[in-house]
Amino acid sequence: MSARDKHLTGVERYFAENEIARNLTEAVTATDSVSQAVSKVDQTAQETAQGVQQVSEASSELSLRADDLMKRVDAFLSRLEDRAA
Repeated sequence: MSARDKHLTGVERYFAENEIARNLTEAVTATDSVSQAVSKVDQTAQETAQGVQQVSEASSELSLRADDLMKRVDAFLSRLEDRAA
């Protein structure tokens, strides 16, 4: 192998190694971005689950209050009917 061929091989290796390093850096950056996105999705899912729980609890409380109100209205109407009779 001539000195020129050895030099070209060295230059080619240099550029190949730089390309590999650049690709690895890009892969690490992309992996970090994906990891951050997944973390945000997880956080949002947890917050959504908490919101769903709160809505469920509020709905149950509202249902109980509506039942109580219906009983009170029925009792009031019964008293009115009794007085009218």
